[in-house]
Formats: sequence, structure tokens, C-alpha cells
Amino acid sequence: MIEKVKSAVWVIMGIFAICGFIQTLLTLNPRLTKVEERVGACESRISGIEIKLDTIVKQNIESSKDIKDIYHLIMERHSK
Repeated sequence: MIEKVKSAVWVIMGIFAICGFIQTLLTLNPRLTKVEERVGACESRISGIEIKLDTIVKQNIESSKDIKDIYHLIMERHSK
């Protein structure tokens, strides 16, 4: 009798686990779609930030070159 109860409990647990797994798979797709949408929005923001940072870096490099050129011009005029 006890062996039959143990076997029935194992079968019920197996069925419950399989049903839980199937339920998880069924609800997984909408959640993944939402996550993909959120990641896409974040990627577009990040690419915008990267473009702005690249522009700022280029401006700083150009400013640095301008300052060096001005410095050299001043030094040439005063050294003569």
C-alpha cells in the first residue's frame, strides 16, 4: 500500500513539474519581447550619447591644437 502511495506521489510530482515547466515556457515569450524592447530603447540612447561624446572629444582635440598653435606663434614672436 505504501509503495503505491509513493509511486502515486512521484507521478503527481512529475506531472506538476512538467506542467510548471510548460507554464513557464508559455509565459516566457511576452516577457522576453518586453525585455528586447527595453534593451532596444537603451541601445538607441547609448548610441546617441556615444555620438555626442565623439563630437566633444573631436572639439577638444581641435581646441588643443589651436592652443598649441597660438602658443607657438606667441613664442616665435617673442623670441625674435
